[in-house]
Amino acid sequence: PAGSVTGSIVDAAPSRKVASAPRLATPSPRLTGRWAPAAEACAADERRSSYIPLTIDARGAKAGDATCRFGALKPSGERSWNVAASCSSGAERWTSDVKLTLVGRKLTWKSARGTQTYLRCG
Repeated sequence: PAGSVTGSIVDAAPSRKVASAPRLATPSPRLTGRWAPAAEACAADERRSSYIPLTIDARGAKAGDATCRFGALKPSGERSWNVAASCSSGAERWTSDVKLTLVGRKLTWKSARGTQTYLRCG
């Protein structure tokens, strides 16, 4: 639909930092970096795109105004990890059990709120 936004953190809306959230223990280099829901979003100006890229770093994930702080990553297969996430967006805060699965250059974020697949940028 016109004006829709594609590719936000599935569990998220706009964000605030969660003060007491645990830090990511040892991030897999395979997960850190910039991800987008479509290849053209990797090169697009985030402020002018209908796609919202996802960035994963040592503390968690951010997409648009949504922020999720990760606990320790727990392997659940050769290319899958489970992580407890403390998320926030504006005044809304929630926790979520997230499964991250990496297949080639695609990352799938799955939680009780839905599933989103991203492509690695760069």
